[in-house]
Amino acid sequence: MRWRITVDERFADKFDAQLVTFTLMNLLIRLDEFFPTTELILPATRRDAQLRLLDADDFATAMRDFCSPFHAAPRLTIAEGLGTVEPTQQTLISPRADPRALTVWGDGWQAYLNSTTGDAAGRNPIGPCVAAAFAAAELFKRMIDGIPLRPGVRVIAVDRLVFGAFDYLLEVGTKPRLGDSIDVGGVVLVGAGGIASATVFAASSLPALTGDIAIVDDDELDSTNLNRHMIARPGDRGLKVDLCKAALQFDPAVRAVPERIEAFFAREGEHHKLVVAAVDDDEVRRRVQATLPRVLLNAATGNRADMRVTRHDFLHDACLACIARAGLEGDQTTENLARRLGLPYADLLALVREQNAVPRELLQRSTVLSRADLDRFAGLTPDAIWQLIYNEAPLALAEEEAPSIGFLSALPGFLLLGEIIKEQTGGDARPPLNDKFNYLSLSVLGRPLTDLLRDRRQKRTDCDCGKPAWQRAYARKWSQAR
Repeated sequence: MRWRITVDERFADKFDAQLVTFTLMNLLIRLDEFFPTTELILPATRRDAQLRLLDADDFATAMRDFCSPFHAAPRLTIAEGLGTVEPTQQTLISPRADPRALTVWGDGWQAYLNSTTGDAAGRNPIGPCVAAAFAAAELFKRMIDGIPLRPGVRVIAVDRLVFGAFDYLLEVGTKPRLGDSIDVGGVVLVGAGGIASATVFAASSLPALTGDIAIVDDDELDSTNLNRHMIARPGDRGLKVDLCKAALQFDPAVRAVPERIEAFFAREGEHHKLVVAAVDDDEVRRRVQATLPRVLLNAATGNRADMRVTRHDFLHDACLACIARAGLEGDQTTENLARRLGLPYADLLALVREQNAVPRELLQRSTVLSRADLDRFAGLTPDAIWQLIYNEAPLALAEEEAPSIGFLSALPGFLLLGEIIKEQTGGDARPPLNDKFNYLSLSVLGRPLTDLLRDRRQKRTDCDCGKPAWQRAYARKWSQAR
């Protein structure tokens, strides 16, 4: 397979074109061994100053420098003119659809595939980043055509897409322009991994940030994180929160907090208006919800190339504890992991509750794990195993390890930034996610459906959020009338 990705020379100097290009290549180069020989045809132009994660003034040079540390870089050629070998897949980055290629564009809050767009809506990173994530997914679908998938997974190509990230409509929706600066004062971002790194990546191209957002995570970067950590490259080391802070250094008030969230709440209290959960641990999600933030945003990925973004204010419909059920009775996450590993659910649930490692002896009882899987998973906790596989493509490969698909965690991360912006800048007429629609989900290997983008989860009857005493406590905390 051979890819050619061409940036329309008429728009190559535009912010939107450059951010789509940068985001798309950032996602694709992380496919590692699955990244095919690729030509990036990039007309000579200066790098837009808002692409702060790139260094060189010349955009092509900046892209080469960014991609060069990756293992797949030798298969990437960046040039001004076309090569002599015809590609098997052509992609065009342009607001003008071309039937000969997968056409990609994003501007404002809108993302487009194979669609001619209208007027641009200001310099907003959400649309371009979301468009690039959808494009990466479409290219990946075409690459895995003919490869068997895990049971229950289906690939559906998207011939045309118009996606509005402001109101989650599959049409051109509301496109308000961003202000000159986004105030993130008081926001607490819990987690600095794959999803959060995408949020930070997109935020690094905002016009300006103000306010003391706190990014809380005690985890260090390692080789298993690189394929989905959008601001890290091979050779990077250290704490994930430090990488995130460095990416947002144009806002000097950003705080890197290298500690567990329990320690953060113990030290700084639990009176936080907006908390964003970008972690892959349901127990942590429940702990955060128990502190009763005024609004809690959440993003997660699933084991069938699916993702969700949710919003919770404790009074209206489901709280986060209603849907973050891992380690509890009826725990679907552990059921899915047990099925994926070929292990008894009860045995795995006991290990989840005690946070114990999965012994090799138990893994060896599985009839679906390869020898490589045994070596990878032995001695890890179920949570750690989930972190390794939750971002893999759901391919039914015999011995070969499935590729990690960074666009799966990137897309909810980009949408999370949009939700933060809407929460911080919106008035009473809050667009989804809101009191009416609190749950968005989609499969990156399928196609978005409006009913799933604007969905609703109601309270569980056995959850504390439905108890009057807890609701009164929340109302008193935030001076809200019941």
